[in-house]
Amino acid sequence: MLLATVVIIILRFLREVHYSIVTISYGILGSIECVTLAAIYGVLELPHGAHEWTLAVGLILFTFLGQTFLILALKFEQAGPVSLLVE
Repeated sequence: MLLATVVIIILRFLREVHYSIVTISYGILGSIECVTLAAIYGVLELPHGAHEWTLAVGLILFTFLGQTFLILALKFEQAGPVSLLVE
């Protein structure tokens, strides 16, 4: 919960930056972190079968949309009401 608060505060300070730049940066850093941790733990492998690929694409899509909507909400609204809805 503390890290979610820090993210909301940082995003509020970045409201002048275009939302796509913040979203792409978030995605790149998250991908680097996930690949690094998966390689360290030895579980780095691609999804097998159509069902796993569908789940992976769905996860990517909903994460992208959620992050984009959070950034846009913090751009146009104060941090207090947005944080109440996010938490």
